[in-house]
Amino acid sequence: MSGIRTSRNLLRDVDSLKRRSRRLRDDGDLAAAAEAITTAINLLEPEVDRRRREVDPGDEAAPALGELRDLAAQLADLYGSRGGIRRRGGLYEEALKSYARGRELEKSEIYRIDNTYNQVQWLTLQILQHPEQIEQHDPDLLAEIDSTLRVLETQLLTTRFGDPWALSDLGLLKMLKNDAAGANAAWDQVDALNPAPTVYRSGLSVLKDLAERLADFGPLQGAVDRFAQRARPA
Repeated sequence: MSGIRTSRNLLRDVDSLKRRSRRLRDDGDLAAAAEAITTAINLLEPEVDRRRREVDPGDEAAPALGELRDLAAQLADLYGSRGGIRRRGGLYEEALKSYARGRELEKSEIYRIDNTYNQVQWLTLQILQHPEQIEQHDPDLLAEIDSTLRVLETQLLTTRFGDPWALSDLGLLKMLKNDAAGANAAWDQVDALNPAPTVYRSGLSVLKDLAERLADFGPLQGAVDRFAQRARPA
């Protein structure tokens, strides 16, 4: 029972730190927000590592494996949150490191995390730092986008059906592939779901940054205008 209580206390502390980080971020104290999330990461990551050593990943029926995967998904979310805070503060290299760790967790065959947030943000940040990769049709970058699209499309057919965040990211990736029709089709599905304005505000932030760095990438400005209109309060 002590182990159960310890795990519950750990998750309670992590959740409290996440809420604190969001409040600090919204108040503009990005350094303190990142510190709170880092504290949460430092609490959760050793527990994930410990359980990973104790669990047989081949035993799909083991409850401990499901618990491990849930904890790993939460850890990936923490890294994504820290990456977003660092990105908002213009600390791109630190943001990239957080997203890179989060995408490692997302891509793990053991954890099987049904999310691509860190992967999509990692790709976006790569492009913001090196826009010539898109402008020059870098084959490695395009292959990475294609791979992410396949994963995301599979998730939308299975575990993330009707997820507006996933559909928003799908449109973003299609836009980066210069598939404006495919992007708008994905975003039409977002609109049909009537999601919370935060979906549009989050997407708008990324699209505006990309439009600034890729000034000659025509379809992006139309995407910015579309998301700006929908991100406004009703």
